[in-house]
Amino acid sequence: MRPTSIVNVMGLSPKQIEKAEQVRQDILHAAAEIVIERGVQSLTLAAVARRARVSKGGLLHHFACKADLIRILVETLIADFETALDACAKGDPEPYGRRIRAYVRANLAYSVNNRKIAIALFPLSFSEPELVTLLRTSCDRWLNSPDEIDSVQSYVIRLATDGFWMADTMNIHSENSNLREKALEHLVKMTYPA
Repeated sequence: MRPTSIVNVMGLSPKQIEKAEQVRQDILHAAAEIVIERGVQSLTLAAVARRARVSKGGLLHHFACKADLIRILVETLIADFETALDACAKGDPEPYGRRIRAYVRANLAYSVNNRKIAIALFPLSFSEPELVTLLRTSCDRWLNSPDEIDSVQSYVIRLATDGFWMADTMNIHSENSNLREKALEHLVKMTYPA
């Protein structure tokens, strides 16, 4: 699921479309920087416009409102993660457990910035349930596909992976990185046939 991008409905030249898409990406990048640096409570359209060096009207041309901007930011995070999932799955020759293994590997390889954005946006999950629905739909679409692995075992691995993701993101692992690596190896081994 790639977020919507510039559609040529107004007869724009390829160069104009490219420039408009760059402005849109600059706006998303500025919004992400604000969320990482100061938290989602500091995300205002005026602040994003200033950071992206566009007028507020220019920002509103691409994003109808703050909720739209946040939704597209979340969709972009999901799309990046789904790309990583696909890449991890394609590189795995063993069909049994391939999808849950890809989930483990993609989560642990997720970029630091994307983790920071996700954590900064977390408070919105209490007031904006549709954002949680976007995430749940993506995970369910990926993990509820046939994988030949027991569904309970897959769910346990998913929960453990989510815990690793959170601990890595918050940097709360103990100093014993060897133990962390052994635990991860054990988690991945659980995805292979017995």
